[in-house]
Amino acid sequence: MLFIVGSSRTASKAYMHLLNVHTHFNITRELHLHKRKGPGCIKAKLKAFNSNKLDLGALANELGQLSNASYWKSDDFKPDGFKKFLAQKDFKKLSYSQLVDLLLEHDKLNNEKIQAGAKFPMHISFFPILKNWYPKEKFIFLCRNPADVAFSQFNKHRLEKPTGRFIMLVYTAIMFNFTVLWGNLLKPKNSIFIPYELFKKDRQNVIQQLCEFLELRFNPAMLDLPILDSRIGQDKVLFRLKKLEKTLLIILTFPFNVIYHKRKV
Repeated sequence: MLFIVGSSRTASKAYMHLLNVHTHFNITRELHLHKRKGPGCIKAKLKAFNSNKLDLGALANELGQLSNASYWKSDDFKPDGFKKFLAQKDFKKLSYSQLVDLLLEHDKLNNEKIQAGAKFPMHISFFPILKNWYPKEKFIFLCRNPADVAFSQFNKHRLEKPTGRFIMLVYTAIMFNFTVLWGNLLKPKNSIFIPYELFKKDRQNVIQQLCEFLELRFNPAMLDLPILDSRIGQDKVLFRLKKLEKTLLIILTFPFNVIYHKRKV
């Protein structure tokens, strides 16, 4: 099993495509499993299933209706196929970790791959849970200069109002700090820490290191993928960080930003 974790806007989708080029790995897109509160969350649906309020078919259909989740809304997830897959397992009750196992196994078999994995860049706080569930599996930590992440987020979400920009700055700082803490300072066993800037500067070297970490043979096709193309529009000046915002971000990410810049040089 392999998991991609870290901050958002760090080219996690590029790594997903890179690894999916290889016949060995199947990296599933975001499951958004950190959204675990409210009646519409996965935890609530599991509770309904375990109390016999949902059957297997209804559970599969309910999962397909989850909002703001790229995997559930994509063609990768087919409720009927997942229902048949669950029926073969004959589960009467499902734990949270068992559901993750089943989803990743189902996606892996659909794509005829050998080893399953997923990317969880949206919320680094999910890492301790994954590490607890899968203590022997491998993790790829992705990180990026927080000012660039904030600018990318401003542009993506078209953030112009001060309140929205402030919330995004705080969110960016928290994700960045925890990614550097867990991925670079604590350095869990079976993990690799990859700065975005190094990947952009020397893609081939980084991919070769990644293949070595995963014990895969380097595939030159990994270099041919059209990745890291800018999505910044013509109005990019509108979303640049103001001087006060840059100062705030420096304060919020100290000393992790200093540690990160020493690491990526």
